[in-house]
Amino acid sequence: MTIVTGRWSLPGTDDPPHRSVVGTPKRLASSIRRTTDLTATFPDGPAAPGTWGTTLRMSGGYRDLLTTEAGEPVVVDGGAVQLDLDTRRVITEVRADHAGLTALVGTSAGRGFRAEMAQAVDSPGSPLHFLLDDVAVVSGIAGVAWSQHQPLSLPVDDAKQVGASFKRTSRGKIACSGLRPGGYHEISWQRAIPFPHWVEEAGELDAKDDPWSWHDVTPAEDACFRRRRRIDVHFDGAAIEVAAHFRDSVHATGPLEVALHEYSLTARVHALTHELLAISVTGNVLPFPECPWAIPHAGQLVGNDVSGFRVDVPRALTELESCSHLNDMLRGLADVPYLAAALTESLS
Repeated sequence: MTIVTGRWSLPGTDDPPHRSVVGTPKRLASSIRRTTDLTATFPDGPAAPGTWGTTLRMSGGYRDLLTTEAGEPVVVDGGAVQLDLDTRRVITEVRADHAGLTALVGTSAGRGFRAEMAQAVDSPGSPLHFLLDDVAVVSGIAGVAWSQHQPLSLPVDDAKQVGASFKRTSRGKIACSGLRPGGYHEISWQRAIPFPHWVEEAGELDAKDDPWSWHDVTPAEDACFRRRRRIDVHFDGAAIEVAAHFRDSVHATGPLEVALHEYSLTARVHALTHELLAISVTGNVLPFPECPWAIPHAGQLVGNDVSGFRVDVPRALTELESCSHLNDMLRGLADVPYLAAALTESLS
């Protein structure tokens, strides 16, 4: 099993980080842990040549797990979801523990999905809401999974098609630090390199000595795209301590998982005002040399109420100051007050 990549080193820049996280930290007493996974698979195979879309099956699980003062695990909330999407990313079928999700049938998983989802899941801050918030992004980028199932010269036949593929991610305003004009990404498509991403074999996240470290995650299919996320919360005096992890990966034939985007962070949040007091972000695996340049800008969020981060983060961190995947991770901090409240209630 080998990783398919056309990565190269851009003179004058450091190579991006490519050291995937192995394992999951030990659960602390009197803490709460949220874990989610969202996996996109392809029931009808890859998109036909010359077309953009293919059918998707998006399935995932979610869980909030309390660890008591004595160290015992208690499931606070949890469940599973499956969404089937047609080639236009319209939801055709829903299977879920939450009955209200059937209202999503017929809606697009792309633009406007988060607003539709918020009406179907009337519980902002819940782990189900947290999981479904990722559907729009994951359904749009899941096709990158096929990068690991074809020679580097495919799925395109010539330089013109390679350029068209890369231009699709470069339309309009600058999307993020890694897609900057004149940067590694643009030079790559000019050189007709189909998949220049710096990817790395993903570390095993499940803690072998703790069966409660993660919820049950369905074994990956040979061709799939997967997003796994974790947020740990506990109190330290008048502050909420947060440790989080975010990974987007694709799977090669067999058990090989390939990390594409991976971040870790720690944060400190005021327990009463929910003001972000401090934050530190680590890029573990990033695809382009300029991606890490977005990380220091996360410090601009210090002093803001994390409750509004789902709206405030994409407003504050844009274009070259942003990474779309890091922004998604930071937006998730909006649920920290919800988790802290659940922890307080469970321990009282």
